[in-house]
Amino acid sequence: MTLSIGERGVIALLKMAGKPITRANYIALDYAGDVPDDVELPDYPWEDETLTDFDPDEPRDDRGRWAQGEAVVHGAEFVSPNVSSNLDLPEAIHSLTGDRQMALTEAAAQIHRALGIVAHSVPAVGAWADGAENSVMTRTEGATMAQLRVAAAMQGYLADQKAVLIFDENPKGKSWLYSFQAKGALADIHKNAIDDGLAFHTLEPNDRGALVHVAAIGDNDVSAAVKRGADRYGSEVEAKQGDAEFVGGQSESGSDREQRDEAKSAYSRAIEGSGVQGADTLWQRVHYAYGEDLIGSHPKLKMAA
Repeated sequence: MTLSIGERGVIALLKMAGKPITRANYIALDYAGDVPDDVELPDYPWEDETLTDFDPDEPRDDRGRWAQGEAVVHGAEFVSPNVSSNLDLPEAIHSLTGDRQMALTEAAAQIHRALGIVAHSVPAVGAWADGAENSVMTRTEGATMAQLRVAAAMQGYLADQKAVLIFDENPKGKSWLYSFQAKGALADIHKNAIDDGLAFHTLEPNDRGALVHVAAIGDNDVSAAVKRGADRYGSEVEAKQGDAEFVGGQSESGSDREQRDEAKSAYSRAIEGSGVQGADTLWQRVHYAYGEDLIGSHPKLKMAA
């Protein structure tokens, strides 16, 4: 195959960094600081994820993507570090600067980096009619559903959560992730979202107010309510089609502690049976560092415990 100068440049950059020639690794070069500041990266030049130095017998996921070094697909994870009951919106917003929020954000970064997932985590608030909780929302690129599942399971276990939500873009998926920009104070944005019919939503604060994210899983059609919400602010709706699922416990019976313990068992099974390369070794490391309750060996949290 004859390569243009641009294609040769992409290959050279990746080989100098010691990385397989994949779209995800190419994007990750910029994140890792492997590209000089005065070099502008061109778009990845190929439709296919890997053109050379790949094994055609390498396992693929259920949509035909390479299980390792797959094409860039956008995903999202929603995990809360909150273990308190009955938080209201102001309390959830205040907790965005708390120690558990900080620890989960750090753990998420370590997990994604070790799994080779390009990821960016931001503080967010999951909210509903009579409550809210501080959360970490992570946008990902180049991750399979299996990688998202195991990364979220690790975070859910460390944060002692009953369940966590993941989303993976897929044009054949039966779920949707909607987002739109809202303006104003978070309390007002939350009230408006409830009034517009968005019973469950996630607020990602920014300098204009907040991005409002709404997951519609399966047959739960919230498109009309999302449009009402976006129209209120004159905003466009970003709608991503894909696969969404809750990872963790399934039972709503028993005490709060029993439900969390049942979820921990589910997270452990998801990690052990993931088939994701390096997951078991990674889990031993982060589990040791953060322990059963996100405190672990984290010095600031241990002092506060």
